[in-house]
Amino acid sequence: MVDEIEADLSASDTFSDWLSLRGVGEHNFAVEATGSFVGTLTAQVRSVNGNIVDLEDFTAIFTRQGTLNGSFDFRIGFKAGNYTSGTANIRIRR
Repeated sequence: MVDEIEADLSASDTFSDWLSLRGVGEHNFAVEATGSFVGTLTAQVRSVNGNIVDLEDFTAIFTRQGTLNGSFDFRIGFKAGNYTSGTANIRIRR
């Protein structure tokens, strides 16, 4: 199981790989975006049945920590039409 994912995003409709947060109980994770970009990043979770839900949008560099209860996958990226310029350097870790 992967403990960290990194991605350099510089286009519309691009996302990091999914970080798997699986198993019973709570799963802690951290996500950060650095670099210089113009656009809106969207954090998403995917449930075991495949449903994808938007959690939060970001328009500037940030660092967040979170906890998910249950089995989910987590990613972040630029949805279609939400990128203008630059590069967002993404790191997600457990």
